[in-house]
Amino acid sequence: MEQIIFHKLDKPYGEFNNFYECNMVVNNKLYVTVEHYYQSKKFEGTVYEEYIRYQSSPSKAKQIAYSEEAEKYFRTDWESVKLCIMATALYHKFKKESFKNLLMSTENKEIIEYSAKDSFWGQKNGIGENVLGKLLMELRARLHNQKVGEFII
Repeated sequence: MEQIIFHKLDKPYGEFNNFYECNMVVNNKLYVTVEHYYQSKKFEGTVYEEYIRYQSSPSKAKQIAYSEEAEKYFRTDWESVKLCIMATALYHKFKKESFKNLLMSTENKEIIEYSAKDSFWGQKNGIGENVLGKLLMELRARLHNQKVGEFII
């Protein structure tokens, strides 16, 4: 199967990266990137949720989410909800026509996030779970099978 491998923001398919600016709105709140949304949801209902949402960069949002200070606010059910949180973020990002068109242009190719550090969301040299790539391919399949005007998650 032909593959599309994405990693850096300024390289082909960099738009698939969670750090890529997309200015998505979820529940009437603006999130600059998928990373802002994902990291903030680790602290849903706490002061850290909004604090992370307003960070100046996705790197900063992630850094704060992994900080010792934030740890006591971390939601206890995270492992059971994190895939749904990511799928929700991707759904909102790819509602935008430009992102949706790019995703659909990948046809039936395998989408892989290259990551030297994260073998859950990505993979390196064929090793890793590539969950982000799988979620993107699942969303692409749903979009392909949708009726005109229908966009469900």
